[in-house]
Amino acid sequence: MKKLLLFFAFLVDVGFGFVCERGQAREDPKHFDGGPSFVHGGVTLWGVPRRITFEQQNGAESVQLTTKPGHVYMGSICGPRHWVAHSGGPPDAFFDSPQLGLLEVVLLLRSACFQQTRGSGRPNPTGTFEAALAGVLPCLAEQSWQLPSMDDCLESELELALEHSDSD
Repeated sequence: MKKLLLFFAFLVDVGFGFVCERGQAREDPKHFDGGPSFVHGGVTLWGVPRRITFEQQNGAESVQLTTKPGHVYMGSICGPRHWVAHSGGPPDAFFDSPQLGLLEVVLLLRSACFQQTRGSGRPNPTGTFEAALAGVLPCLAEQSWQLPSMDDCLESELELALEHSDSD
């Protein structure tokens, strides 16, 4: 468990991003996420189902992923061009912010790798990116991923605190 947490500490930005968008039906423009989405995770907290469409190369059929509150997804989405279609829905499906109104809220976890290519397509240097991707993709695809329980998180936090206090 500790090794898994340290692995994610290396890959994930110091701050997690929250996507908070108005709770209305719309389709975002096609875009690339760039290097930080080398390892990308999303946890939908509030909103209604939204559809993420990933464009494939060589005329292959697009891949679609539908998420709704409670869904967690993880992958490497820095390469494919994609877009998100947001559904409209009843007010009680969204987070009601007194300052901003009804919001769809998604917690985004993005890698700290390839920051210099944020939003610009395939990360550079290409050879380094492709080698890293070749190592990460099989891990994402083949491993059985399970979020740790709160007890596991607290135990790991205590272990890390004890190790830190021993090194002082």
